[in-house]
This record gives sequence, C-alpha cells and structure tokens, in this order.
Amino acid sequence: MPVKSHFESLFSTSQEPSPEDQARAMFVREHIPATVNTILEVGCGSGTVTRVLAEDRKVTGLELTFAGTHKVRDMGISCVQGSIDSLPFENDSFDLVLASEVLEHLNDEIFSGGLREMTRAVSRYVMVTVPNHERLQLVRRECPRCRTIVVPWTHIRSFDIDMLEHLFDPIGFAAKEVGPFGPRDVYGQSFLTRLLMLYRRVFRGMYPGVTCPICLHTVKGKAPHGIPGWRDLLSQPKVEILHLLDFIACRLSPKHSRWLFALYERRG
Repeated sequence: MPVKSHFESLFSTSQEPSPEDQARAMFVREHIPATVNTILEVGCGSGTVTRVLAEDRKVTGLELTFAGTHKVRDMGISCVQGSIDSLPFENDSFDLVLASEVLEHLNDEIFSGGLREMTRAVSRYVMVTVPNHERLQLVRRECPRCRTIVVPWTHIRSFDIDMLEHLFDPIGFAAKEVGPFGPRDVYGQSFLTRLLMLYRRVFRGMYPGVTCPICLHTVKGKAPHGIPGWRDLLSQPKVEILHLLDFIACRLSPKHSRWLFALYERRG
C-alpha cells in the first residue's frame, strides 16, 4: 500500500512538528466540547495533535503505521495499530472521534467504511480537519526515479465547506460547526491561479525535499513551506524560470485558509 509505505518512511525519521501543525493542534483542542472526556484519534500520525489533546483528556490513538504507533506510545499515550475502516473498539466507546488530516488520503472503499466506523465507535461527537479546497491537478508531480505522476503527500480527494456540512448526514450526525482556519495559502480554484500556474500542466518535476509515495525516492534539497517570499526565491542556488513563476503565482494569486474544520453531533 503506497500510502502506508510513504508514512512508515516519514514517521521513522525524527521530525519536529511545524509551527503551523502545532497551531492546528491547539485549534482542535480549543474546539473540543466541554462535556467530552474520552477521545479516539484515528490516523494520529506522529502524535502532534494527540499529545496536545492528552494534556487534559483521556486519548486513545489509532495509527496505520508501525512507526507512528510506537511514536505515540513513547509519549505515554495508548495507541493501537489499525485502519480507520476496521476500528477494534466497541460501539459508543468514546465521547468524540477525531480524524485530523486523514480523510483526504483515503480511497473510496476505505473512506466510506471509515465514516461508518467512526460513527459506530462514538457516542456523541465526530470532528474532522481536512485541507481546504485543494486543486490536486496543480500539485501533481512526476517522480524523477519511477516516473509516476503523483501528489507527493498522497492526497487523493479534495473537500469544501458544502461537502463537509453534509458529510455525515446519511449516518445520523448533523454538522454543528463548520469553517476554515489556519494560515493563508494559494487558492487553487481561481481563474488567476490557474492561469499563473498553467506551466505546471507541462512541467511535473517534484519539489526538493519531497518524497515519492510510490518508490519513496526523495529529491535532494529543502522542501518548500508556505507561500515563498523574496528570501526563499533568492536562496535558490540558481534562480530558474520555474522558481520565478512559482514565486509570482504564489504572491499574486488569491489566498484562503489552509484547512477546514467540522464538528458533528449525533442526532437525537
């Protein structure tokens, strides 16, 4: 499974969470309802959000990878290795189930099964965070080793607010709160962004520091983070036309918040 191999490799290395991910963890904690005492976090990764939630609530993690599972356990937090579409817990085991930056990685079968399992294992609330309206066509890249065209961070589905509002309607959960949050990123759906980044449909080279989820090849260099500024542009060993086009597109395109957040409550 390419996604599992990708994250197994990623979580095997020692990496400090970015300031943005730390802020995301704090945002999630601040929006947990006061009546919640027990939380299951599915797809807890290396534990950035898990550790913050465990400061004042009883948290259990579920993680697909061996490396991520043991990272969370090393924090003194209970974590089970498993998949979101087959949760090893009884019905109504938790007050709230959280999936933070998980749903965008799931294929159709695991996605639908995961939604059902999340609502089965929880008594009252479900919470999710996902990337905000990603235009995946613009970020697809060709791996220089295996020549596969992929989204390097393994996202395969995109979400918007309307989609999130009705995500759990068929399973008996109603949206209680939905909205954007986080730092401002390029809004890929605008006409200006599509025009400025038209060259990306021709040039598919992977960014430095990014790993191919298929063959796990990593391009040498430092991965870009956020919207590039003048210092990022000038720090390139050689300022090429593609770096300049990236800079112009990111600076001139409309921006929107990086993530979407939704809290759902069981009906009745």
